[in-house]
Amino acid sequence: MTRRSGRHAVAGIDPSRLLPAVPGSPATGLLQALIVAIAGCASDGSYESRPSPPLPAESPRVSPPARQAQRPAAPATAGGVVSPPAPQSLTPVSGERDARALVSRLLPANVADRSGWAADITTAFIALRIALLPEKLCAAIAVIGQESGFQSDPPVPGLARIVWQQVEQRREKYAIPKVVLDLALLKPSPDGRSYKARIDALRTEAQMNALYEEMISELPGGRTLFAGFNPVRTGGPMQVSVEFAEEQVRDRPYPYPRRDGVRNEVFTRRGGLYFGIASLLDYPASYIQMIYSFDDFNAGRYSSRNAAFQDALGRVSGEKLSLDGDL
Repeated sequence: MTRRSGRHAVAGIDPSRLLPAVPGSPATGLLQALIVAIAGCASDGSYESRPSPPLPAESPRVSPPARQAQRPAAPATAGGVVSPPAPQSLTPVSGERDARALVSRLLPANVADRSGWAADITTAFIALRIALLPEKLCAAIAVIGQESGFQSDPPVPGLARIVWQQVEQRREKYAIPKVVLDLALLKPSPDGRSYKARIDALRTEAQMNALYEEMISELPGGRTLFAGFNPVRTGGPMQVSVEFAEEQVRDRPYPYPRRDGVRNEVFTRRGGLYFGIASLLDYPASYIQMIYSFDDFNAGRYSSRNAAFQDALGRVSGEKLSLDGDL
């Protein structure tokens, strides 16, 4: 089956993340960690350890309290594996104002411009007609925190080195003398700095994308050297794929005016959130736990489902299959 990913495909999905959790297994620890991560969007994560108070020398005898009724244990499946209970969905928020207020409360305490982030997240949910459920809002917030730390244009180490390597490869491919290219890169760019100075100062993908677009249009021979070779493939606060964004606008109307094309919208906060939330949540999937949607976000839509099918097929057939989620 064809998968559409909002990010780069990741080969080889851990099968322990696709099967019901076994107590003591790595999958259990992973699930617990993700549950803590999602739950963290509603708290500051602080924890204070306190010593137990000393017991009195003698305590009066008291009757043991009546045992509280407990939930029956989840039924065990074949092989003694316990199926996790399906989580109960919370009540969706009604109205944009209430949704913004809820998102603002769920955001981590250190987020600047809370109202702006809350507005853009809420607008994306409403435009995509995704139910404003607290667990879905938390899922989006968790991905934003993981991918960018709530920075609209997060810095990426080593961008200048990457660009210089790409420039050198293109120069060698077209047999351009180094001195000629060096002189061309000393030309002032539209912001007044030379292209060489801008390459050396690169910190973010948005800066890198803008630089490539200008080198293509402004440098002598730039179209020959760099057209169709922009190395920036993802961007924005959710690190969404530019290719996915271009497909998304063909399927659904974009809720904002497009100034400079879809590619540049990915690098804005509003666009990056819209396309990232679409990649994460805007497709039919009957997963009972959000962890499977996180896997799909990283490796391509329905990768979790497909990898689970591959694992089941391998068990039945006795063949060892690659659990990459690509059918």
